[in-house]
Amino acid sequence: MKTRTVFYPVVLVILGLSLVQAQQIPKNVKPFVRLVTEAVYVAEYRGGELVRSYLTKEGSSGSGTVISRDGLILTNYHVAKPSGRIRNGESTIVYYAASNSLNVYELSNNDPKSKPQLRYIADYLGGDEDLDMAILKIVADANTGQAIDNPEFDYVPFGNPFDIPMNQELTLLGYPGKGGVILNITSGPYNGSFVSDEAGDSRNGRIKTVAPIAQGNSGGSALFQQRLIGVPSAVSLPDEAGAAFSYLNPVTWAIAPLIVVRVKHELNVPEIDPRWVESEYNYKESTKNNIYLAGKVRGAQSRQPLENALVLVFRGDRSFKEITTLIEEVKTISQVAKIQKAVKSGTDIDDLADSLNVDEEVIERLMKVTLANFSEDVQRMIQGEFFYQLSTTDDSGFFMQNVPRGMRMVLYIEQKGYRSLNRDYVPGAGLYDNFGIINLVQY
Repeated sequence: MKTRTVFYPVVLVILGLSLVQAQQIPKNVKPFVRLVTEAVYVAEYRGGELVRSYLTKEGSSGSGTVISRDGLILTNYHVAKPSGRIRNGESTIVYYAASNSLNVYELSNNDPKSKPQLRYIADYLGGDEDLDMAILKIVADANTGQAIDNPEFDYVPFGNPFDIPMNQELTLLGYPGKGGVILNITSGPYNGSFVSDEAGDSRNGRIKTVAPIAQGNSGGSALFQQRLIGVPSAVSLPDEAGAAFSYLNPVTWAIAPLIVVRVKHELNVPEIDPRWVESEYNYKESTKNNIYLAGKVRGAQSRQPLENALVLVFRGDRSFKEITTLIEEVKTISQVAKIQKAVKSGTDIDDLADSLNVDEEVIERLMKVTLANFSEDVQRMIQGEFFYQLSTTDDSGFFMQNVPRGMRMVLYIEQKGYRSLNRDYVPGAGLYDNFGIINLVQY
């Protein structure tokens, strides 16, 4: 009797754990796809000279999640746009994606144990390199080349990444190369966010878990209660003591790529609830306290997009002249910093002066320049205070800026041969403001 009394509870516990694990595996695994770049350009340099270059048919692979019925895929930027530089003895190998398209492999018959099959071609639509997020769209059948006219894809809805109780189980899905090409499903507790005292640490704001991932998991899925809350993106360094952490980018880090898809490409996108980014556990300034501004610039008469138009957004308590002066100061600081770094790294002052076509005395004076030689606005800007953002439009006339919410701004747009636009503006309370089409009148 004692044996039975002890044995049955143990069996129930084991069965209970098995049931919990089974419930974590999504019933539909088709949205969890494997991504492979169509081609990668590789160049080898030796002594600064190009030795050889070539195209590989297939390059790096990663993972992705279908997030909309019409075939949008969320992944990491480094999966969608792989690039890098590798030192190999006396040679330097440079590689980058040679195409905007990726091959999409999907699981057959909704079987997580089956080998994924090449099914679709997806095009890159937009990304955020700093936050390592990107959006693709399935556009064609990979085997026939036929366009997907009426897409009806299975997809995973977004979930709030900041409303998860500590130690609750997360489910991670992806295709790590060390595990072959079969879908890998792991689980682990939610351990909050990574927060460092170092402002420049790229891990700040990422979700932590000890659920194991490996190279190839990047761009995949992190689920809580069957909703996509994050994207596996990195792991802790091997030489760091203690348990290995996996780092997940919260889905809110995809706001910028989603805006590109919505405003530039004029496609519907899944919504991220603005209340999510207001959470005290959201440690990313660009999504919590800032707002994105987006629009397209075109010629009023031609109705054609204006490429390389200058877009300047600056704080409303400064004049245009004050901001342009500040911009020139920032350029000067950048040039001075490069010269000072070169000299401190051992570059001879005479050689540097000759290369810049200036006297040696100029270089010596520049070596004595400090921030105290510049305006108070420059010093405040370097400390992180917002003064302006400057960019140019792309070939579709599209632009996007990230500025503080609630601050009175001025939007200034300039293009050679057109009348400039100068508009006062106060950002709204949402995730982004869409200016739509902005027409510039030709002289």
